[in-house]
Amino acid sequence: MTDRFPVPRGSLLRAHTVASLATPLSRALTAERTGYVVVESGDRLLSTDATRGVVTLAAGIPVLAYETRTQRGGADALDALAAPAPPRVEVYQTEPDALDTVHDHEDCRVSPGAPARRLAADDRLAAETRARAPADRVSRDALAEEATTDAVENAGFTPGSDATRPASADEPETPTALGAFLADDERVSALRTAARAEARDRAAEWGLADELAE
Repeated sequence: MTDRFPVPRGSLLRAHTVASLATPLSRALTAERTGYVVVESGDRLLSTDATRGVVTLAAGIPVLAYETRTQRGGADALDALAAPAPPRVEVYQTEPDALDTVHDHEDCRVSPGAPARRLAADDRLAAETRARAPADRVSRDALAEEATTDAVENAGFTPGSDATRPASADEPETPTALGAFLADDERVSALRTAARAEARDRAAEWGLADELAE
């Protein structure tokens, strides 16, 4: 991705726009995937300076985060990658030892549950990720940083389930970043227009223009 953070070429498994980064992170955790997720900010269609970065995985557990525009790593990279618009992600799988050299970048390390919590606002997935992480990855600092009020031991919990607790009668609901983005009609309309144009271009490349319905 950069000379400073050279991730090896992996096998592309999926490339799409997601409503929440909880989806690829949860899938990676369930599959115990080793590889990385490339994240591109959701405002890429409206900006020439889109934020782009990578989160590496070892057996489904996030290890490093790096953001290319500012060349920040670790928790700072996660903050840079967090955005209200739905991001585009590319999920890659690598051989088990392919990322060993990359994982020597101590300044880019993140605690196991930090990507789920900071990028997806999913405290329950963060707790489940931390629970599955190797003991040497879960330090006292990581536990303090990722502490949540939702216990992962809740019966029937699986990765990718509801990201937040339902609000009680005495607890007002707070708007999510995605909800705030979707409420912005102008931005949503602009993204839809750009997406339709991209779809038409792709269809033309494959000779399917006549099959594409408006």
